[in-house]
Amino acid sequence: STLNPKPSQALSPGIRPASTARKAISRVPRGAQYARSALRANSRPLQARVCAARAPQGQQQVLDPRSAARVRLGTLPQRRAGAARNAAAGKYSTTEKVAECTSCNISEYQHIEATTFCYTCPVGSITEATGSPSVQSCLCPSGLTQAIDGRCVDYWQSGVQYDVPFSALGTSGGSTAWTLCYDSTYSTAMTSTNLECTFTAGSLYLFAAARVGWSNITLLAMGSTSSLQTNPIPLSASAAQATPLLHNGVYWYRTSDAFGFAMNDTVDLQTQDIAQTECKSRLGWDIGTSSGGFRAGCTCGFQCSDLQDLTGTPGSSWRKLIYKVDP
Repeated sequence: STLNPKPSQALSPGIRPASTARKAISRVPRGAQYARSALRANSRPLQARVCAARAPQGQQQVLDPRSAARVRLGTLPQRRAGAARNAAAGKYSTTEKVAECTSCNISEYQHIEATTFCYTCPVGSITEATGSPSVQSCLCPSGLTQAIDGRCVDYWQSGVQYDVPFSALGTSGGSTAWTLCYDSTYSTAMTSTNLECTFTAGSLYLFAAARVGWSNITLLAMGSTSSLQTNPIPLSASAAQATPLLHNGVYWYRTSDAFGFAMNDTVDLQTQDIAQTECKSRLGWDIGTSSGGFRAGCTCGFQCSDLQDLTGTPGSSWRKLIYKVDP
């Protein structure tokens, strides 16, 4: 007679007993992705690799187009150990668990996904909220202005400025104030060392001309010497640049014996700039000669409209000024 099969034998064709299935699972190669979880009855769905990103209220979650230059200027904190494939912009993570993503603190930001750290905002700036996804979220407090490299300083403008009170440059003496590092008359000879003014890589510089005894600066322009900036101000003789290059709204030039700026790229360098278009925007100094000079706006010798030889007695009534803000 035919016997009823045991329960373990009464299976549909192709279905193996549980004990056999368990053995099959144990034989799955270690590198086969998701093979084990696919055979588990209660397998959970895979978690997202990136935390849900949320920009602070009132801010757009966009990458800063200037970040390639400026992100390097933020202080890089010590990296927090671990992988961070889950961290969205504005967050960091030390694990791969979505629940453990952490928002960047106040005064920090992170514009890149999947990182284990946040960048510190440029000097003097602060964010309005945690979780900032861009360096653009780093803002200057009231009374300070953001410079070309993102730092906050007492005074910053693009282009040539006129009739500026000395007091506008700040008198606090702190890290945000402009520090006077050179002050001499136009009739005094100037060297490359004077121009560099104890050079520090990445410093902000402000060059100005003013009448002796006046409370306002006649004209000035400013910029950065950082190689991370486009066309940084050429100060050293090795960086000599006779063709004016645009930086912070101003055209700068430097030759072996001349330094200066103008509002346009029409510079007539016959040793010194004698161009007359927009003459009030032009500043030029003799470098490495025994004569001093050369021009403060429209005031200079040769073909200038205000014919005064600033290498001589008229030069003693004009000041050459250099200010700095170091990193």
